Amino acid sequence: MTNTIFRPAVSSDEAFLRKMVFIAWRWDRAWDETAYAQHLFRNEPDTYVDGFGDDAGDLGAVAEVNGEPAGAAWCRLLTAEAARSGHVDDAFPELVIGVVDELRGLGLGRRLLEAMIEACRLRGVEAVSLHVARRNHRARRMYEGFGFETVREHTFGTVMILRLIV
Repeated sequence: MTNTIFRPAVSSDEAFLRKMVFIAWRWDRAWDETAYAQHLFRNEPDTYVDGFGDDAGDLGAVAEVNGEPAGAAWCRLLTAEAARSGHVDDAFPELVIGVVDELRGLGLGRRLLEAMIEACRLRGVEAVSLHVARRNHRARRMYEGFGFETVREHTFGTVMILRLIV
């Protein structure tokens, strides 16, 4: 991946982050423009991305390859009422990572995760949580390699947490 840069995610990245949530949710399938259009048509609220950058707790990174967004990792503090599948505690932000299909398996997700862990540490975040699909063994091994621990498991996946301040 020549010409790769990492930059902070900002509010104008909201549409790209929405695509990355869809990619993360469909991690085991190729990009499907029709399915994504149908997803957007439903116009359902998405607490992972709606208004990203409006809250001081929003933190993220976007990877650009040859000038085009190729992946993102970000976290947000969500209350139990607005939480998604990776919620552990209202004080711990939930992390999402997505990488475009054609660049998966090349280390971009790992580099985004490293950037987010460092950014969270610098901000004084105590812990960060995430959800990983049960069958996504590669991602789960990566998270475990960074020190994420399982908090709970359910039918579709595992909720994990990384404590940054011990």
